[in-house]
Amino acid sequence: MSTTALKPLRTWSAEKASAYRAKHPGDSLVLHFLIDASGSMEEYAEPLREAYSFYLSWLKQQCSPMALGQQVLFTHEVHAKPVQALATLPALTTATYRPEGGTALYDALGTVLTQHPEPGQHVLTIFTDGRDLHSQAWTVERCAGMLATLQAEAGWLVVFLAAFAEGLTVAHALGVPEGNALVFPGTDIPAAFRQVQDAMQRYLAAPQAERKLLTTGGFFA
Repeated sequence: MSTTALKPLRTWSAEKASAYRAKHPGDSLVLHFLIDASGSMEEYAEPLREAYSFYLSWLKQQCSPMALGQQVLFTHEVHAKPVQALATLPALTTATYRPEGGTALYDALGTVLTQHPEPGQHVLTIFTDGRDLHSQAWTVERCAGMLATLQAEAGWLVVFLAAFAEGLTVAHALGVPEGNALVFPGTDIPAAFRQVQDAMQRYLAAPQAERKLLTTGGFFA
């Protein structure tokens, strides 16, 4: 056997990968997932684990190998994983998703919104089953200001999934376009994630110009 066949594969440095993403935004999705793990989710924990994990598995098959992902679970505390290759982002299990405590949605949002140096098209998906009652550092006004800037200047797509009746009110206060928010009862979590998957499939298939339109309120249209 030729020794040339045994040469190790070249690997990209973080700098080269970042440069590639900057030049190829269509192949450079950065997917952020904010997931409510407060105590009120205990009743719906298993459907949420299954629906999210199935959606994540689908995304890994559909997105470019250069895609990145971040998973942030929040109760009254924020548990954020660093941005990493989407392919390595873990599914939710009974060990990693155990609802307890309160809801600090705005603190979780602040964690993501202030840590986004990666070039590419950012998609922020928020799932919550109730209003924020425990944030300490961030307010709805501060989050809304940051989200407005990122949506207008960086083209962020913000998707708001609310498993409670007042979800549209919270989404509106955050500045999430109405067409990018989905409200449903906790019993419909699996169906909601299927709807997100259908919408994301349209987003991934759309050219850049149309993707921009979807970020402004047409995601679920």
